[in-house]
Amino acid sequence: APAVPVEPPKVEKPAEVKPAQASKEDQDKTAEIMQNRNRNSAASIIQMTKMAHNLDPDMLIASPTMGDGAPVVVDIASKGIAENLGNEGKLTTQKRKIPFQYAVVEADRLTASNHVDGSLNNEYTVNRDKLSALSNGRTAALIEAYKIGKADGYRKAIEDSANLHGVSKDVVAGMDNPVLVRVIDSKHVREGIGDESNTSGTLGLSAVEHAKNDANRINVSHLTWNEDGTPTKESLGAFIRAMPESEHQTLAPDGVATQQAVERLIGASLWKAYKDVDLVKMAIQATEQESRTLVATLTRVANSMMKLDGAGDLDIRPLLMESVKAAINAARNGMSMKKLAEQRDLTHSDGVQDFLDFFAKNSRSSKAQVEILKDTANYAAENAAHDSAGDMFGGAKPTKANVLSRLSADPGEQLF
Repeated sequence: APAVPVEPPKVEKPAEVKPAQASKEDQDKTAEIMQNRNRNSAASIIQMTKMAHNLDPDMLIASPTMGDGAPVVVDIASKGIAENLGNEGKLTTQKRKIPFQYAVVEADRLTASNHVDGSLNNEYTVNRDKLSALSNGRTAALIEAYKIGKADGYRKAIEDSANLHGVSKDVVAGMDNPVLVRVIDSKHVREGIGDESNTSGTLGLSAVEHAKNDANRINVSHLTWNEDGTPTKESLGAFIRAMPESEHQTLAPDGVATQQAVERLIGASLWKAYKDVDLVKMAIQATEQESRTLVATLTRVANSMMKLDGAGDLDIRPLLMESVKAAINAARNGMSMKKLAEQRDLTHSDGVQDFLDFFAKNSRSSKAQVEILKDTANYAAENAAHDSAGDMFGGAKPTKANVLSRLSADPGEQLF
């Protein structure tokens, strides 16, 4: 009998699985978190404008962190609106690793919180047919760069780095205003992501590390100080201008210096004058009034103390540092300067007691401390500069004891 043809079983083609669209509630929550990304300060406007006119492709392509590299963007509604997807990777922050996928999109498919001029972008997180930026400054600058015709080098860099991001050169070449972005899922957007996107993957610098770096960026000898030991407005302005532009937003948002800027300038001055790691740490952390007065004094006499570099035995700074640190530690334990001086601790180096007596006598007056310490430092520096065989008049070179004796003078008293 002829074989009866058997009809092959039908194989159901699996339905295309599309990413689940985020609920309206989740979308709104994501948008609320992202909307705390305002860049309308004077420092931000300057930074974005400069970036738009001088794009550095090397800083806008690859990076393991959120703070550098291609802008990080979010498809808030999880609609899959990012086109021209490429390779996948992970962003590294101090708190976690966040999966991302490269994409090359048209500039007009992106929204940043602010435009380059600082004005708010009303579409940001609201128009969910566009990708919303976490890297707002870079995104606004790239959009502006295309508008003003300054993106040719950047565009070529995207084409040339196709192997890295995974979007073909031909696709990029066929686009009007291509922007390389890193797309992350909206589920990774949570409270505090603003800090993560503005922080590099490396640990932040310590107060001492900042002090060392900052001291090399400014001329500390030109700084001026208020009577309370804080830098004058002019000194703060000079300091902030000397810092990298990437730090301006932290040091002076809206053009007003932050407490961090004040502390860093104090730290730089103390390091330049005294080069004592423990002193810088203790000075920044000091809270007791007598300790704050000591720190104020040290900053105001820093210029005079710097003159003691190379003064040899007449360099009184090691003794000054030992006495100040002893006083700060004592204050932490509730002991006054007067009580510390009265203890006459024999374990201190020779000469430290002279400083403790001096500070106890003038504990309530930073002005008196400053006047006498400047006089003492200048006297030591001038005599150290003379020939070791004697001064210009043929007399014997003063000893450290001679220098320290000036600490017992009253303010304004001239010693010869």
